[in-house]
Amino acid sequence: MPVIDGREVLADGLSVSEVAKLTKNGTGTIHRWKRESALFIAALNEARAERHRRHVFEFESLWCQAVANVRAAVESGCLKSSLKLLEKAGLLAPKPIGETDLQVI
Repeated sequence: MPVIDGREVLADGLSVSEVAKLTKNGTGTIHRWKRESALFIAALNEARAERHRRHVFEFESLWCQAVANVRAAVESGCLKSSLKLLEKAGLLAPKPIGETDLQVI
């Protein structure tokens, strides 16, 4: 039977109770490791950082497709997509002119 690494499964979002069951430890043990074990804390933080890096990489790989989808929607004449794009770019809101009171400036 493979050994389950509590740090990995905690980093993957499992609860302390679920980790305790998987690793055959009590929840108090898992909580104590999270508070007191520098090795456990460092490894858990590294596992969480790695998980975050994987998600960012996956997300970034979809950006080009997302841009192509928006471009296709706008180019096909989709008014809703066009307006949403202009709104998010801040091009639909009037630009403030700026202060005109010399005392304030």
